[in-house]
Amino acid sequence: MKKIAFLLFFGILSLVVHAQDFRASALYAVKNIAQPEQTSNYLLTFDATTSIYQPEKSIAQENVYYKNIANSSFVATKKWNGKIYLISDALIPFDWKIQSETKLISGYHCTKATAQNGQLIAWFTEGIPSNQGPADYFGLPGLILEVTAPKMTISCAKIALLPNTKEAIKAPAQGIKVTQKQFDELVKKK
Repeated sequence: MKKIAFLLFFGILSLVVHAQDFRASALYAVKNIAQPEQTSNYLLTFDATTSIYQPEKSIAQENVYYKNIANSSFVATKKWNGKIYLISDALIPFDWKIQSETKLISGYHCTKATAQNGQLIAWFTEGIPSNQGPADYFGLPGLILEVTAPKMTISCAKIALLPNTKEAIKAPAQGIKVTQKQFDELVKKK
């Protein structure tokens, strides 16, 4: 009986581990609400615990946002005053409230969630087992496919499974190292 219980436990454990063993990408269109004709495309490459979000067609390592959900950290690159800064800090979780409203996005059944007193709206799908999302959005029980914030909308246009490699999604490493608070203080000074 113990042998059967052990085999059952091991079988379930291997299914859970296998379900977490994937890599995918999602293409997002980012629109400024004040100037909707200005649209940028960003690519999110993600697995169950890490992601990197960057402009679709970018050679320079600027405007890159890496998240590691497992250790609650992020690394971002931003250009300021002609210099590239490497911002490393802790992720700040959103206080999401999951709603009952649903809709289809890119063929996925999505559920609505709100934060910041309803000023932030996200649509996520449990069909993709990752609590990642575009930019600094994360923390829902499935991939975030759409975000509406006071100044912008971010919408997923396409999702693709990628070949699973043993190579990890890596954080950017080039730039002047600062925390988020230090970077915010630099920007305020100018």
